[in-house]
Amino acid sequence: MPVATLNASENNINEVISFAQEFGAQLIYVGKPISLNENVTSSTLLAEEFANRLAMQWEQPVRLLDERLTTVSATNTLQVNGKNSKEGRSIIDQVAAVILLDHALAIEKSLGDFAGQVVKSPEDK
Repeated sequence: MPVATLNASENNINEVISFAQEFGAQLIYVGKPISLNENVTSSTLLAEEFANRLAMQWEQPVRLLDERLTTVSATNTLQVNGKNSKEGRSIIDQVAAVILLDHALAIEKSLGDFAGQVVKSPEDK
């Protein structure tokens, strides 16, 4: 269930942690935008930097998860539900985040382990 849409700024780290604590999160996933040809972009670097800063302040694991095609999937989901691109623009990131989390949970269930790239694990405490 979407709670809020936050950008990857220094000011939002405390807000992310506050939400995580409020909901009893034991892990935080940060979407890692990678181009379709697997190139690192400026958005990738911003996400990695945000995840690293978050990991320094959060006492639980933090992981980066490839978010390729989540926006495409979110757009398709909104269209199937009768929303055009203009109507869905305000919630597209929230829908994409739900898709990303569903993907992570499916991987966890399938593999019996967390999805994504470790930024901080329990052993790093």
